Amino acid sequence: MSELPTTWEKCELNDLVEYVTSGSRDWSKFYADSGANFIRTQDINQNELCLDSVAKVQLPEKVEGKRTLVKKDDLLITITGANVGKCAIVNKEVEESYVSQSVALVRLFYSELSPFLHLQLIAARGERTELQKAAYGMGRPVLNLTNIKGLEISLPPLHEQKRIVDKVEELFSELNKGIESLKAAREQLKVYRQALLKHAFEGKLTEQWRKDNADRLETADQLLVRIKQEREARYQRQLEDWKVAIKQWEVDGKERKKPRKPRKLNPIEPISVDALSELTELPETWKWVPWEELLESGDASFKRGPFGSALKKSIFVDKGYKVYEQYCPINDDPYFARYYITPEKFQELQQFAVNAGDFLISCSGVTLGRITQVPDSFEEGIINQALLRVRLNRTAILDQFFIEFFRASYFQGKIFDKAQGAAIPNVKGVKELKAIPLPLISLKEQDEILRLLDQSLSVLDEMEEQVDVSLVKSDALRQSILKKAFSGQLVAQDPNDEPASVLLERIAAEKAEADAKAKKARASKKRRQFKKSSAKVLPFRTKIEGISTTDLHAGILALAYRHYEASDKALQNFGHVKGEKIAHLVEAHLGIDLERKPVKDAAGPNDYPHLMKIESRARKAGFFSVKREGARYVLHKGRQFDALLNKSTGALGDRLGDIEALLELLKPLDTRQAEIVATLYAAWNNLLLDGEHPDDEAIVHEARENWHRDKLGIERDRFFKGLQWMRDKGLVPEGRGEKVVARQRKRK
Repeated sequence: MSELPTTWEKCELNDLVEYVTSGSRDWSKFYADSGANFIRTQDINQNELCLDSVAKVQLPEKVEGKRTLVKKDDLLITITGANVGKCAIVNKEVEESYVSQSVALVRLFYSELSPFLHLQLIAARGERTELQKAAYGMGRPVLNLTNIKGLEISLPPLHEQKRIVDKVEELFSELNKGIESLKAAREQLKVYRQALLKHAFEGKLTEQWRKDNADRLETADQLLVRIKQEREARYQRQLEDWKVAIKQWEVDGKERKKPRKPRKLNPIEPISVDALSELTELPETWKWVPWEELLESGDASFKRGPFGSALKKSIFVDKGYKVYEQYCPINDDPYFARYYITPEKFQELQQFAVNAGDFLISCSGVTLGRITQVPDSFEEGIINQALLRVRLNRTAILDQFFIEFFRASYFQGKIFDKAQGAAIPNVKGVKELKAIPLPLISLKEQDEILRLLDQSLSVLDEMEEQVDVSLVKSDALRQSILKKAFSGQLVAQDPNDEPASVLLERIAAEKAEADAKAKKARASKKRRQFKKSSAKVLPFRTKIEGISTTDLHAGILALAYRHYEASDKALQNFGHVKGEKIAHLVEAHLGIDLERKPVKDAAGPNDYPHLMKIESRARKAGFFSVKREGARYVLHKGRQFDALLNKSTGALGDRLGDIEALLELLKPLDTRQAEIVATLYAAWNNLLLDGEHPDDEAIVHEARENWHRDKLGIERDRFFKGLQWMRDKGLVPEGRGEKVVARQRKRK
């Protein structure tokens, strides 16, 4: 990589921002038909902000998260999901708008930096941008705010940034004109393709050929008579075979299952006069017929897959008979295999088996109406519930002709006309599908249509391929322009420009000054609030009169035991870890002093030396004892257990209700959940005590990455879910009491 110009500097994005935050996680309850814009990941496409379909929220007067009010020149970055790492610039004033928890808001210290930084953040280095590279996680990748702040930036002087942005916009403008022309050409080719197919399937493509070969062609009426005769002849053969099978069955003493008599052929209902009047007029030798007329005779010719309950994933095996699924027609890939069933299950579902030459059609979802054909070299298997199996009468219609006709806009339109369901369309009944009109044409003319189509479509394919190659080259050129822009090679340097190093120093100084002023203002506000309320509010934390803190702590553990003993599950989770979490929240949330000095421990905010003191007192006084049993610590009642309860409940008085409400709130939580909640509470409270106004990302970072190395073993998403639960339950800190700090290492 070439060196940067001397006036440029390398820095982190965090050096240039006022702050980076993301939206709150509980705003779905505020969704409304009107109100403020609520920007989600789907509103950021192609690295641009589009508010055409933005959600709306009606917000109460006071709601956590209003810090994410969007302003002009903010950068918005998607931080979760398949769309992760997209970045949009708010390049104009917008009406009241906020971002969701899946979108990061980056507010730069100088708004003039936004256009250049936006270009740098969307520039690919290799196949991905730096934002996309910073995302982590499989399936649903995540980009955290810490990673965003740590992104490396190549920073030129401010004036050079403007020259670079102007030059990029100039070059992109010309490039975009070319790209739009290419895309328009591609769309025109698609239109021409459909027009050609329409021309072919209305008889216009072979009009002259038909005149030249009129004496050698079978008319549609003649073909239809032959189809019906062949169908009847096949039925008679099946009937004779059945009679022979019945006689053999009787000779064998009727031990086997009685052979099934072939179903009598029902006449196929012709297309009504009204329906015909709405269809395109065909040549005299052609005829509109229901799709059913062109199928192989018998029920097996048109078969939907089995009910989903017949093919649960639990029955699949590593080897056996293949399950053909929707992927096959969607991607025109009949060889794809993922699931298999046993020979026994295959026999049970034999009616859904596939044969060479069968057509498989997708029957649900946005990919409704895709098709593939089972090849001669196929794996034996069955179709799943999302497929339709079709078998054609090959004396009436050619396979390739059917495929081309099926994929044409006319037939696709008919398939979707027969679909039901708005969000996820599904084809309707087999009867309605069989009634879709198809043109009946002689096989010779079908063959000629295919020959002419192949000539024209191959030219179209080649032209479309050329357009696609040009579009790929255009994208490569775009990335080449950006690469030059961020290496100092796109525009000339001006020696009169203020170096980027000076810009960084000025930003750092102004940020420090702003932080100092904000801190001073917060301190002043706290002093005013204290003076205003000190005459009314009791100090936090308060001692309970009439009982020592040691006995009170033991009494709260006894109350918890009594509260949980009726539930085996709750009692299973009540040990050292959960007992300490209860004690911490009694102090930190309810403000009842137990004289603990908690530290940042692997299992959350803990004061285990104090807990050992409590358990020693409880054992000696006969309140209870705690013994290790396997991996758990189990509380056993002592002879003075009830006396402790009476003493504690009497001393607590009106505060007893608060204690019992907290115990009930924590009752469903297992050990790990209680640990996460108490750690989040302590971390959040720490940040508030520091005068911060933390967003969810900052709280989770403090509770996980900045707490104890063991916390890194817990998935981040569990912390975010914990925050949501705390807000829903009203378990929110107010920045009171003392900070929970890291354990001080003893000097050797």
